[in-house]
Amino acid sequence: MEQQREYDRNLIEKQIDRILELERALDLKHGEAVPSVSDDLDMELKLESYSIAFMELYDAEEERVSEALEYIQQLPATPQAKELAGRLRVLPGRLRSAKIRKQIAPFRAYRELRELSAEAVRFIWQHPRAAEPLTVEVFRAQVLLESLRNGVKSLDTQEVIKSLTMVEGRRIDRKQALRAMRRAVSLEPRARLVQKERRKAILYLIKAEDA
Repeated sequence: MEQQREYDRNLIEKQIDRILELERALDLKHGEAVPSVSDDLDMELKLESYSIAFMELYDAEEERVSEALEYIQQLPATPQAKELAGRLRVLPGRLRSAKIRKQIAPFRAYRELRELSAEAVRFIWQHPRAAEPLTVEVFRAQVLLESLRNGVKSLDTQEVIKSLTMVEGRRIDRKQALRAMRRAVSLEPRARLVQKERRKAILYLIKAEDA
């Protein structure tokens, strides 16, 4: 799976390089293209399709940063772990703010985010506890599975957020809820996760004879 992710990243980065070429060709300023002939319109359409793929990749990288932060916070609070956790916590918001203010190119923001993500992954895998499971994530998954086994027919994203927030006594965000739902699927063969519209997901159990 990691090799596939790396392949996808390299593919999108090639697309990003192509987008930069298109931007130069179109003389884009503040996201608006100057009037151009039909060839330039074709390039602009390609730019739009690549940009959509890029934003999906950027969001996925943000999620990886969030996952890395959650894991590192479970490790002993050494100076190195605290410093890295601080950057993982601050950089995504800072980059988003800079992008909105057009203080940084989106592609540069992605590369900075990816560099930090890669640094966090190296830190985790070099740590003695790297082979241990994500205990918090497993606990959350078990909470969801227990609810389903006790008669709850299904759990959507908002219900998972409310349930885990109540159990832990602190706010659980959507990304944490989705990771718990995915972990539940990996722990229980009968568990199924269906992605719905408007970023909504539903977790449920199938009957034993259908598993």
